[in-house]
Amino acid sequence: MNNQIIVICAVTALFAAGCVGDPGGSATTTPVVIDYQGDPGWVRYTNTDLHFSISTPVDWEILSVTKSVLAKKTTMNLTLAMNRVVFACAPNMTGCVMISGMDYSGEPVSPDNDSGDPWIPDNRYEEFLVNAESATFEGIDVTITSVTKDSRNYLINGHPARHASFIVQINGESQTTDCYIIAHNNVYYSEWYAARPGSTTFEAATASDIMHTFDIAL
Repeated sequence: MNNQIIVICAVTALFAAGCVGDPGGSATTTPVVIDYQGDPGWVRYTNTDLHFSISTPVDWEILSVTKSVLAKKTTMNLTLAMNRVVFACAPNMTGCVMISGMDYSGEPVSPDNDSGDPWIPDNRYEEFLVNAESATFEGIDVTITSVTKDSRNYLINGHPARHASFIVQINGESQTTDCYIIAHNNVYYSEWYAARPGSTTFEAATASDIMHTFDIAL
């Protein structure tokens, strides 16, 4: 397994399994609407295990690992994590969009756009943001040094979402990335871009566009 993928996968789960903290400000009710399926010539990828699809440029590579691989590298409780973590990686592996899911079946039902309250609540949003830096990983120096919350609600291809950006130190190198949390029924998906040395501004913008193509595939 590529060590870079293990590092990126660890940081993805680091974010996704943050602990509940003090509630932040309430999200605004008027959403930012994103309705986008990709640029001409992009290819559609569907993951039948995680029930989602995204579009990517033809030269971006799709990879995935099982949560059992990640479990060997972290002290984190991955009980709610779905079985795979998916990566859409830029040419030369200079950065990847990561998509993972947390299944809350048996927990209070997550909102979706056809429910009475379509938005992701602040307390669940906080679960993805607060105290994430407390997790540890075998042989990996990972620290989230700064988190910027976003008070706006989003609709990404009809699905309620929240957004945040944060700075991560990986093996002493600082990286800035955006993240979206997307709700569908009992599952919360997280997707974000982790830049690596050699990543360009164009790649980061392309990664954001890829995240905006997320849709549910049942």
